[in-house]
Amino acid sequence: MKVCVFLGPTLATAQAKDILNGLYFPPVAQGDLYAVARAERPHLIAIIDGYFESTPSVWHKEILWALSQGIHVLGSSSMGALRAAELATFGMEGVGKVFEALASGELEDDDEVAVVHGPAESGYMSLSEALVNIRFTLRSAVNQGVLSTDTRDALVALGKATYYPQRSWPSLLETSRESAASTPERLRELNALEAWLATGKIDQKRADAETLLWRIRDRIGPDSPPKSVRFHFQHTDSWEQLRRLARHHPVPSITDPESDDATSRADATDDRAWLASAVLDELRLLGPTYSEVREQTLNRALALEVADQRGLDIRDVSLDAFEEQLRRQHDLLHADDFEQWIVDQGLAGGQWRRALRAEAKIQHVRALAENDLERDMPSQLKIKGRFHGLAERAEAKHRRLETLGGQPQLHDIDLDESELWAWYFEQQMDMAIPENLQAYALALDFDGIDGLRWAVLREYRFVHPIVP
Repeated sequence: MKVCVFLGPTLATAQAKDILNGLYFPPVAQGDLYAVARAERPHLIAIIDGYFESTPSVWHKEILWALSQGIHVLGSSSMGALRAAELATFGMEGVGKVFEALASGELEDDDEVAVVHGPAESGYMSLSEALVNIRFTLRSAVNQGVLSTDTRDALVALGKATYYPQRSWPSLLETSRESAASTPERLRELNALEAWLATGKIDQKRADAETLLWRIRDRIGPDSPPKSVRFHFQHTDSWEQLRRLARHHPVPSITDPESDDATSRADATDDRAWLASAVLDELRLLGPTYSEVREQTLNRALALEVADQRGLDIRDVSLDAFEEQLRRQHDLLHADDFEQWIVDQGLAGGQWRRALRAEAKIQHVRALAENDLERDMPSQLKIKGRFHGLAERAEAKHRRLETLGGQPQLHDIDLDESELWAWYFEQQMDMAIPENLQAYALALDFDGIDGLRWAVLREYRFVHPIVP
């Protein structure tokens, strides 16, 4: 059961992995959850840490989209607790005391959980103290008789008034001591608090994160059902615009606790980043072939967009069958040949499965669209300016054949079947007779060879109206 976790300064990834074995990503930012959900197809996503201010935060809409796709989304501690409190009625699950305080309205502001932290290389080391941790610590200090409620309230107010990157216990104590309101009694309490913090300080965000990971570990299993929601996900114009941007959004790096930094799927091929562009240059040199591939790619993009709008999900069982079909088409039935082909095509790692899922979606959408193809193709001809000429020829052929007695049969003309095919393909089409006429006919949406023969006979009689 695949679990993806967005984690940063709240808890070290190595310590998190001791609790729950999952895929760990850096703090979530706008578009990250959508990108990870599409790439990994997890059963569950957990949000602990996320970006504020300088980097756009994770969208509410992408969380709703994930829920509508059957993905469980849980949150705690920091950004996860904020989004869970805001989206609890839609099915996002919150865990921990920070979430409970936000959900009840006891806490309201984003800056309650915000901290400034170092880069990935530092393990996202916190460089400030979260106000919510200050609150829970001071509450405990009052319960243990270290502080009075008045001093606690004064410290909380001071912490709230301090810009979140500058919040820390040393600065909070120093500023409080310098305050005009610091009486001898308060100074005594502050000194007692400073000594008590060495063992009494509470990291509620970390505690909530650990609770979340333990809860996920206890609940996941081979029979865990997908998420079921009661709301209908609305594909609004704003969502479609954001989703198109997110399609180009890179999948976030997976945080590897055994290395000094984060490793990315994209990084693994950075030394050949030039290759994709160079391949396209080679394709452009083939002239019309480039235009054909470009048109095919546009059609793929449109099909994928339709699949996403319909919330189409390709289950792994169906995907396995589709993979088998493609392997037969490419004559890759031997496992070693198949693995080498994947490497040669640049589809190693998880890229093959993602490409396969996309192709399965495209084929499904194509099958749906083909039901209306005959109805829609005339509109395509009209917009391209080709309908009028074809319509005039069709009407002329219809009138002429009516005067000649209707649909001709093979015995009505001076050719046998092989001569008919030679006339049509070699003389009219300037091409060799296809080896597989049935496949050729079906590719043109004729009803097999009989349908093709019917159309060619009509064409022959139209071009040669005199009955021999």
